Parts: sequence; structure tokens; C-alpha cells
Amino acid sequence: MKLGLVIGRFQPLHKGHIRLINQALLDNDKVLVLIGSSNKLRDFKNPFTADERVMFISGNYENEPDLSI
Repeated sequence: MKLGLVIGRFQPLHKGHIRLINQALLDNDKVLVLIGSSNKLRDFKNPFTADERVMFISGNYENEPDLSI
């Protein structure tokens, strides 16, 4: 099984991130998305919490069983 890995801060999630995740899903059996700076409090550089970013990403892939966030 091929496992893809996408790492990013996703602050905010944008079309480039979506394209990268989509390509990883095409090229691999499963894809793991790691959210960087997930331990940081909300500030100017990190306007969204890790939980909010998980919601943004998973909302785009609700019917995708091969993606783990």
C-alpha cells in the first residue's frame, strides 16, 4: 500500500492545498494530512486553531475514506 503525506499549516486552506491533497489522493492508496503549528494559540500569524483547520479540510473531503487528518 502506498501512503501519501501532506504537511502544511493551512492558514488558510486554499486552492493550492486542495490541489496538492487531490494529487496525493490520486497517486496513493491512503493520504495522511499533518497540520503544522497545531500547538500554537491563535495569533496574527496563525489566525485559525488546529480544530478549525481540520474542519476546513475535512469539509472538502467528507466522502473520501482514504484521507486521514
